[in-house]
Amino acid sequence: MNSSTPAAVDMTSTSRLYRTAGVGAVVAGVAFILQPIFVFLLAPDNDGSTVEEIEALRWSTPFEVIVFSAIGVSMLFLVVATYRLMTRGGATVGAGVAALFGVLSAFGWFGASAGLLETQGLGLDNMTAAITDPQLQAVWIQGQTFSANVLWLVAIGATGWFVGLATAGRRARVIGLPLTIIAIGAALVIAVPAVVFFLPFGTIVLIPSLIAIGVSFLLKSRAGV
Repeated sequence: MNSSTPAAVDMTSTSRLYRTAGVGAVVAGVAFILQPIFVFLLAPDNDGSTVEEIEALRWSTPFEVIVFSAIGVSMLFLVVATYRLMTRGGATVGAGVAALFGVLSAFGWFGASAGLLETQGLGLDNMTAAITDPQLQAVWIQGQTFSANVLWLVAIGATGWFVGLATAGRRARVIGLPLTIIAIGAALVIAVPAVVFFLPFGTIVLIPSLIAIGVSFLLKSRAGV
């Protein structure tokens, strides 16, 4: 078949979209797991339980801002590319809603970066002074509250996106049964602790699920799907 025919061009475009989505998913998953590992290896005895220890960890702020922002950008590539794959046969409401949830999750990571900058960056140069300075205390409390709240954006957005991937993505034949099971499982792992314990710690499942989805998408792109 001539490589310039519409069918060949469409196949090439589909492969590129799978590759873009796959790279985005893998980068997001790997970056998520590297952040705590990096901080632990360089400061194994620092758990941030005192003012002095928190001040000692300020060196990690630029790294964490870069990592969280990288996760956000990677998620955007994953979400947009997956949306394009879902809508190859025409736009659907399910695909659009899934994409909106995915964007919400991505912007949650940018919010986490902003919270770090507020609490340990420009907004608070000396944490020891915050003990007696009400204004610095307010900056710290607001930053911590903001950082905690944006994690809910990540959790809610990721849950919605996984559900959308498992439904709209499955109907559009973007994913098969194995990834559908992974997506549904990831949504449950995030949603159940959030509802039962009011904590978004289930987002840790993003690490294995994103890497699994990313690897699968990369294999599809190499297969010329």
